[in-house]
Amino acid sequence: MSCKKVSLPLQLREATADLHRRVEASVGLEGRVTTLPDYRDLLGRLLGLHEVYEATLAGVPWSGLERSLDLPGRRKGAWLRTDLVALGASEGEIA
Repeated sequence: MSCKKVSLPLQLREATADLHRRVEASVGLEGRVTTLPDYRDLLGRLLGLHEVYEATLAGVPWSGLERSLDLPGRRKGAWLRTDLVALGASEGEIA
């Protein structure tokens, strides 16, 4: 019998899948994002969320786990900021 090692990110994804589905269902994104301004608003809200928790996670003493979690590769704040600019948001609006 072989034991297959499952990566930590996959374990986290599987363990929280139901919670993610419940949050997505309660938010109702499909009904809320029907126009470009709606989408920009959503990205702005997500940016606010990501900037706060990414800064918080940066201060956690991970003891080597950050490599297996690929925390730098999972940061979304810069991508969201770039998308907002591409959609016509000014730096002042983003701030």
